[in-house]
Amino acid sequence: MFISCLLIDVVVMCWHGKIAVGGNGVDRKIILIISLMHKKPENRRSLSVAMPVFSVVSVAIIDDNHILLIQREDFRVWGLPGGDIDPGESLAQAAVREVREETGLTVILTRLVGLYALVGAEQSVITTVFTARPAGGVLSPDPREVSDIGWFTPESLPADLMWWHRQRIQDALAGVTGAVWRQEGGWPFPPGFTRRDLYAARDASGLPRTESFRQLFPHPGADAEILELPDITA
Repeated sequence: MFISCLLIDVVVMCWHGKIAVGGNGVDRKIILIISLMHKKPENRRSLSVAMPVFSVVSVAIIDDNHILLIQREDFRVWGLPGGDIDPGESLAQAAVREVREETGLTVILTRLVGLYALVGAEQSVITTVFTARPAGGVLSPDPREVSDIGWFTPESLPADLMWWHRQRIQDALAGVTGAVWRQEGGWPFPPGFTRRDLYAARDASGLPRTESFRQLFPHPGADAEILELPDITA
């Protein structure tokens, strides 16, 4: 592992200004890690074999001008249900399965909203976003992944949204079809930084989970979200 969980604790304290960087062995490691995080992407990329690109799905379930959102258990932030594509699945099959697993609902997909590339320095995640309507089941979120679930109007979206989901939700509610977006700044960590490392950093921060999320995944600004292909119906 590139950074041990113990070292993550120290790195997070550096980020929050709780300790100063000095000259001993541990501090020199911290300097190396932080310098790697701030190197130009093309230089960092040379440290690894290839930049991983992951394909996932998200679903905007819309009913009577309300959209169904889930609150993630790990960071207590809100977003669209969705997740990984299992071997042998199509995008549509994965979308329907993920909704059923995370919300308890069965749905019928109604529209392809678009493709959203969350581009980080060391990895990218391409999300295919669908809209859907409920077709059965009852709301019964998986407590291992979802801490809360609810229907929201466009005017009452929760404040603690994953920043990269906001554009996706807006597009889904606006009837957008076939848009392609580039969203920069998605995984701002050095090579080898794992989900286990991420949770160690979260826990070491001592912050509420939503605030820890904002510290670890800061919004890079409006200029980082680029519409590369507009709505095909526009």
